Amino acid sequence: MNLKLIAALSVATLLTAGAVLAQSAPPDLVSAYKAGVAAAKCNLGLDPAKESALGDAVQRTEQKSGLDQGALDALWSDTQAAFDADNAGFCGAAAGEIDKTIARAK
Repeated sequence: MNLKLIAALSVATLLTAGAVLAQSAPPDLVSAYKAGVAAAKCNLGLDPAKESALGDAVQRTEQKSGLDQGALDALWSDTQAAFDADNAGFCGAAAGEIDKTIARAK
């Protein structure tokens, strides 16, 4: 079998598995991860207090989700891949999730 074909099939399998995980993950966690990636990668100019509050909110949301660490890691990777696929679109859409995530986790 061709190495490029094997690599393509592996990536397709991982993407499919990630899409299924994202669909089964709690919506609050998906939103929190979008906010976290946006805060880390989108140059939003957040003040340190807001960054800290968001970090705490993401952790509380992870704990409430009941997902194991492998599922959390996979969802985080999928969220980062979504950013990598469309930086500007992701940042525009996800920036609005920051305040919502902090408010939901209180």
